[in-house]
Formats: sequence, C-alpha cells, structure tokens
Amino acid sequence: VLRVALAPPAAAVDGPDPLTAKLTALIWTIHFGVDDFGVDSTHRLIEMVKNEQPGVVGILESDIARIMNGNRDVMESLGYYIGLPNEDYGPTTFDGTFGCAMVTKYPIKYIRRYAMPSPVGEIACLIHAKIEVAGELVN
Repeated sequence: VLRVALAPPAAAVDGPDPLTAKLTALIWTIHFGVDDFGVDSTHRLIEMVKNEQPGVVGILESDIARIMNGNRDVMESLGYYIGLPNEDYGPTTFDGTFGCAMVTKYPIKYIRRYAMPSPVGEIACLIHAKIEVAGELVN
C-alpha cells in the first residue's frame, strides 16, 4: 500500500482554508479481492482502508463481474462501506487490462482513462482525474 498526503495550492476560496486542507490517497493492488489462498479479502480491504481514512483510493486489478472473483463489484462495496461516494473505473477489460479504479470523497470534475502498452505484454491502465479539494482542482 502506498500512502501519499498532499496539500492543494493556496487560493482565495470559500470553505476550508486550502493551506490547511489535506488530501490523503492510497493506492493498492487488490488481486480482484481474493487473497493468496483464494479467500474473499473484500472485508479486510474495507477495514484497512477505513483505518487510514483516505480521501482518495486507487485500486489496481479491480476487474468486476468475473467468475474468478465471484462476480463481485469490490469497488462498489469499498465506496459504500467506507463512505466514498464518487467512483470511476479505468479502461474496460475489453482493453486487455486487469482493471483499475478510483473512489473518492471529493467531487470528480474531470476524468480520462488510458490503456498503456507494455514491452513485456501486460497492458497497464491509468486514470487521470481532477478532483475538487477545498475549492481547488487537484490532479
């Protein structure tokens, strides 16, 4: 798990002071919500993310509706149980990726999805988003 904390640039806005506003983000490869023993790890994932209290969560290998993960939507569960109402899925599995997604408590103002080729054959995915934090757009 990678944890990043950033503060948006200063500006005159209504609401929280941008100088003291804090953005905490997590990124994690969840292996489709199944652990090394083939056991559903969704509830453990939810508890860990709850403990960190992030504003943004990036998830890799988040394919949904696949036999291998019991046709579960891990991202929907994550957003619902943690209280992160805004979510976006990266490129579809039709693009040959294992999926990536993002859930956030901040409004998503701009989103682009990319499938990125790899020299070793596995296609990676990327989500470029702009979210509104304390009245400022943050990439």
